[in-house]
Amino acid sequence: MMQIVQEAKYQLEIFSHHLDPKLFDRQELCDQLSRVARSGRRAQIHILVQDTNFLCDNDHRLLHLQRRLNSYIQLKHVHKDYRDMNQNFVITDQQGLVYLEQANRYEGMCEAYAPAKARELRQLFEQIWQRSEVDTRLRQLF
Repeated sequence: MMQIVQEAKYQLEIFSHHLDPKLFDRQELCDQLSRVARSGRRAQIHILVQDTNFLCDNDHRLLHLQRRLNSYIQLKHVHKDYRDMNQNFVITDQQGLVYLEQANRYEGMCEAYAPAKARELRQLFEQIWQRSEVDTRLRQLF
């Protein structure tokens, strides 16, 4: 996953069950997300999380980064209609893709150039993003 994120220039979408610490609570990942967030006016990182209880109950680097760069990194709690989805995915610059079909397994695909699959998942992501909301508990923890 790090290789795909390192290649990102201006945009990331992350869909995750609970931002698994083994994947997302890593300093090198936060450094790369910070780089993307500060890359310019087009910079945008959107994160959808199905279970925000984990973030509320645990110290997480990505949440701290989101609070510092909240103009560029936005995090929402997935709308209840989509909380039974079992995959994790990261889309970079509308073409790079990390896709885990089952959120609890570390098996999947990682492609630097997969525009068709990325476009399909971006459409799903946007649909979910529009219906999801910010979890106020995450703001209160700051």
